[in-house]
Amino acid sequence: MMNKMKWLRYAVCALFVVFVSLSIDGYNSLWAKNDNSNSGSSVTKEEKKEAKEAKKEAKEEAKEAKKEAKKEEVIVWSQIAAGDTHTVALKMDGTLWAWGSNIYGQLGDGTFTDTNTPTKIGTDTNWSAIAVGMSHTVALKTDGTLWAWGSNLYGQLGDGTYTDKNTPNHIGTDTNWSAIAAGWSHTIALKTSKTLWAWGQNYNGQLGDGTNICQNTPTQIGTDTDWSVIAVGGYNTIALKTDGTLWAWGSNLYGQLGDGTYVDKNIPTQIGTDTNWTTISTDGYSITALQTDGTPWTWGAIIMQPFK
Repeated sequence: MMNKMKWLRYAVCALFVVFVSLSIDGYNSLWAKNDNSNSGSSVTKEEKKEAKEAKKEAKEEAKEAKKEAKKEEVIVWSQIAAGDTHTVALKMDGTLWAWGSNIYGQLGDGTFTDTNTPTKIGTDTNWSAIAVGMSHTVALKTDGTLWAWGSNLYGQLGDGTYTDKNTPNHIGTDTNWSAIAAGWSHTIALKTSKTLWAWGQNYNGQLGDGTNICQNTPTQIGTDTDWSVIAVGGYNTIALKTDGTLWAWGSNLYGQLGDGTYVDKNIPTQIGTDTNWTTISTDGYSITALQTDGTPWTWGAIIMQPFK
């Protein structure tokens, strides 16, 4: 019996030694594994540098994308023109928008109902230029066609009638219109041939055709083919030729033609002899212009002749 107990104690001790030995070996093995694992997943300086650069690039790209999105939002509108009580605008995508008074159909949305928010006119995406009179609207498309709508009391739409239109109305069949301008009730336009055309109210000779008779279709003014810039006031018209000369006609009540008189003119009248005019604008009562040297000039209202 004593011998059996003795051998049993020896066996237990042996098992304990083996267990401790295995435990120590396992711990050492695990320590080594963890140590190797940590050593294998360590990031080199080069990798840290690359990661930092990638993060910086991503941040810059996000910043640039945000800037572009904001820029796109800011410049979504490309042109705007205002009449007496209505506004028309173009977006960069070539769509046409309008809002305000619509008593004569000048918004072009097919109704005569006023609108107090920008309203898209039709679905076309090829509008390129707009001009607005007191209660009529004129526009060009990228294909060179001419369109008009709104009040037509004096034939200012140019469609051969005196009937108001509440949707864009195609004027004629020509596809070579290049510029448009609208007065209170008359319209002036240029063709790619640099010829000058006018229609609408003509009581003050603002069409420039040598009469004071209203016209309801585009009427060529003279035979010159060197017109380059046009601007229109309420009842007067001014224009530049390619040689830099300045011309004006129509109402001269405030001396806004700049010819030294207060007499209306019904044909284009050269203003002075300078040949370095580059830019013109008018509010109907006065005219402002620039010459090639950058000097501004103005006349009309109180000032009868060009004043530097």
